[in-house]
Amino acid sequence: MQYKWRALTLLITFSTFGVAGLTQTAKELENYRSMGKGRYAVRQGITMTVSFAKSGQAKNIIIQPADTSSGTTLTSRKGMSQGEVRDVVDEVAPKPSRGAFVNEISFLAGCSSIKTEVYERVKISRATVCNPGHDDLVREATIAWNDR
Repeated sequence: MQYKWRALTLLITFSTFGVAGLTQTAKELENYRSMGKGRYAVRQGITMTVSFAKSGQAKNIIIQPADTSSGTTLTSRKGMSQGEVRDVVDEVAPKPSRGAFVNEISFLAGCSSIKTEVYERVKISRATVCNPGHDDLVREATIAWNDR
């Protein structure tokens, strides 16, 4: 019986450290083009603004459309494709690092919406806008880590 508890303790310890290792630090974000002051160009026309915790891990991440010529965030561009945003979210908040799924909260206003997925360690929100005749576009996505 004591052996089982030791094995369980080791499993929990390694899985905790393994999950912590999956989260993004400033060094790991060097794969993206830095635009200064915690901003990164992550895709053609998409920027990411990151604030870091004292631990050096990403605490809050905002993904927004950008002007591809200057890299500045635009209010006039309608949004990003849901597939592009999903890919970026999966890169900077890998599924294993999120913890167990807890809940989903949605707010609809006409054909625009805000959807928040709540996990044990992170909340991921997406604000979508209408795109008549096509899939809705994501105007902004936010990743907020709980445990930093």
